[in-house]
Amino acid sequence: MKPADVIFAGIAGTSTFTLFSYIMAETSDKPYKQPELLGQLINRSDVDLNRKQSQFAGWLTHYLIGIGFAAAYQILVNEANIQPSLKNGA
Repeated sequence: MKPADVIFAGIAGTSTFTLFSYIMAETSDKPYKQPELLGQLINRSDVDLNRKQSQFAGWLTHYLIGIGFAAAYQILVNEANIQPSLKNGA
């Protein structure tokens, strides 16, 4: 798999996960909005960013973590010689 494919898979998977989280947050009144929570965490840190920049950094961090998970899964698939599947991915 090419690096661009891994990045695309990470973005697609993270977007799906984020949509599910936002739906759960709206239906349960729980703070499941990970990108916003990351932005708040960054805003509270010693990093000198305003609120808008912190929110952007939260979203960027969220997607970078998702891409990292996709890359780790690809490495696992290659090294363990397993077949990629929905079951294995979950």
